[in-house]
Amino acid sequence: MTPRRSLIGWLTAICLVASLAQPGSLLAQDDDSDDDEPSAQGDDEDDESDDDSDNDEDDESDNDSGDDSDDDDGFDGPRPDQAIVNLREGVNPDTFARRHDAAVLRSIPGPNIVLLQLTPTLADEVEVEGLLEDADAEWVELNFTHQSPEGRPRYFFISSTGEPRLVDNPALPAGLDFTPAAACVTGAGIVVAVLDTGVDVSHPALVNSVLPNGVNTVEHTFDVRDIGNDFDDDADGQVDEMVGHGTHVAGIVLQVAPEARILPVKVLNSDGVGDAFMVTAGIHYAVGQGADVINLSLGSTYDSLAIRNGVEFAASQGVVVVAAAGNGDRQEPADYPAATDLAMSVAATTAGADKATYSNFHETVDISAPGNDVASAYPGGLYTTASGTSMATPIVAGSVALMLDRQPDANPDTIMAMLKVASGPLS
Repeated sequence: MTPRRSLIGWLTAICLVASLAQPGSLLAQDDDSDDDEPSAQGDDEDDESDDDSDNDEDDESDNDSGDDSDDDDGFDGPRPDQAIVNLREGVNPDTFARRHDAAVLRSIPGPNIVLLQLTPTLADEVEVEGLLEDADAEWVELNFTHQSPEGRPRYFFISSTGEPRLVDNPALPAGLDFTPAAACVTGAGIVVAVLDTGVDVSHPALVNSVLPNGVNTVEHTFDVRDIGNDFDDDADGQVDEMVGHGTHVAGIVLQVAPEARILPVKVLNSDGVGDAFMVTAGIHYAVGQGADVINLSLGSTYDSLAIRNGVEFAASQGVVVVAAAGNGDRQEPADYPAATDLAMSVAATTAGADKATYSNFHETVDISAPGNDVASAYPGGLYTTASGTSMATPIVAGSVALMLDRQPDANPDTIMAMLKVASGPLS
C-alpha cells in the first residue's frame, strides 16, 4: 500500500514545520482494498515468508518484510475466577462482595469499580451475569488478559543471536525529523502517561523526564521499574521477554517531545501481560495524576467494558488516549482499546510510507506512523531497535504532546480532527 498523498510540514498552524514528513501521519483507513491487501491469516507465527528477515539484525532495508514485531494472537482470555464490577455510587464494596460469597481484591474508589475474587460456584460467565441482578451493580464482566502487541509469541528486541539489537544512539525512522518543530514546541509541561511494563527511571535518556508519582497496578505498589521477575508468567517457555518494552516506548515519546514529562504506570508484567482491571486502574490513576496524554502500546481482541469506560472517562477529562492497533496483519478482529471510539488507534508503516506487513488495518484505525526499526532506550543505559505498532503509537503520542504544547486548550476531538486534516489515506 502507498499513501495517496504525503505530508510536508504537517500542522504548520502550530509550528510543526516538516515534523512528520512522508511516512508519518497517514490516515490508515483503507477505503479501497486492492490486490496487495494482506491476508487476514497473516498473523500465523509459522509463516515462513517473514521468518528469515524477522531475525536478520543486518537487514537495513526500508521494507518491513522482516521486522522483529510478532503476531498478537496469544495469551488473551478471561479469568473465570475474577469479576470486575462497577458499583453504584455509595455502595460499600465489601458489603456487596459478602452478599455474593465473593471477596474484594482491589478497588478504584472514584468510579467505585471493584475486582472480586469469585467462589468456584460463581466462576463462570452465566453465574457472573447473575451478579447484574443485584441492583447495586451498574455492570459486571469477567476480568480479561491484555498484553503488548509484541509480546506474543517470540522475544521482544531479540535477534537470531539471542541478544538485543543494541545500537549506540536513539533514532527515529528515516523521514521523521522533529528538529524544525523544536524551535517553538518541545512538549514542555505536557504529561504523557506510559501504561506499559514500567520504565527504567535511571536511564540517561529518561532520568530527567520521569515523574516521581508513578504507580504499579500489577503488584499494587509504587515500584515502576522495568525489570524481570525470573518467572515465566504466561507459560510460553520464555522468561521476562518483554522487559524493556515500557522503557523503549517512553524513550520514543521523548525523542518526539523532548521536554514532555513521562508518568510511568506499570500495568503489564515482565512478560508483557496484564489484565483489564490493571489497565483500567492505570487509566484512572493517570487521569487523576494530571496526564494530558495516555499511551497504550497494548491490547486484546476482547472489548473490555471496564477499559472502554476508562477511555471514555479519560476523554471526558480532556485526556488524549493513543493506542496501538495491533500486530496481527488483519482487519478483524480488531484490537481494543484502540478500536474504541474515543481512543486514537495507531497503525504502523514502513519508512517508505507503506503499511507495515504486521500492522492491523481495521476500519477503526485513525492514524499511522513509522513502526519499523525504531531505536530507543533499553534498561541499563542501553539503546536497541524494535518494530511494531507499539513503536508507532508513542510517535503519535509525542506528536500530540507537541500539539498540546502549542495549543494547551485543544480537546481530544480537536487533536484528532487536526491530525486527520493533515493526513493522507492509505490506498
